[in-house]
Amino acid sequence: MTHRDRLGRESVPVGVLLAGAGLLPEGIGVDDVWELLAGDRWDVAIGLLEELSGASTPGAGFWDEAGRVARAYGMVRSAAWCDWRGDELRQGVVRAELRVAPGRGLPVPRSGELRPLWDVGRGFAVARVWVEGEEAVAPGAVGTVRLLPLTSGLWRHLVPGDVITMHEGAPVSGRARVVEVRWPDDGPGPRGAVD
Repeated sequence: MTHRDRLGRESVPVGVLLAGAGLLPEGIGVDDVWELLAGDRWDVAIGLLEELSGASTPGAGFWDEAGRVARAYGMVRSAAWCDWRGDELRQGVVRAELRVAPGRGLPVPRSGELRPLWDVGRGFAVARVWVEGEEAVAPGAVGTVRLLPLTSGLWRHLVPGDVITMHEGAPVSGRARVVEVRWPDDGPGPRGAVD
């Protein structure tokens, strides 16, 4: 049985991901995307569309639909990633290199469920955390994270190079150096955002 047969020749994932197939980076074909989908690697397949050389990139609606489709196929982790990306486009994102305090009892998980307080220099604000490329960042280790602020107005002064601290009680549970900041031009915040 081919990947196309398993996922369904006219399946919505194909419609969602390959609507922009002509926009895929050079050297990446439809079969490559099928392989990733069949292997439940939606994060990578959809990431291909983020590497477009042109100005057109998938909008929040694309990510919402991709998340809906991933959930329909039981791809829970991929659905969470799609939801996260849609929320980033609506709310903004701060990418940072996080050094987790050695005394923190548990690793910082990948999934975006952790919502610690951050000292952003103008007070404390909450942001969800998604670890890039790893399952978690262990105590004492450093990893790249994506922060989804729940109150973006408190974060907008940050620029690459700024250092912010993660708090989950005393003492500080991590320090992060900002490497990238992206804010939407306008539009509503993510599901459950406070602004």
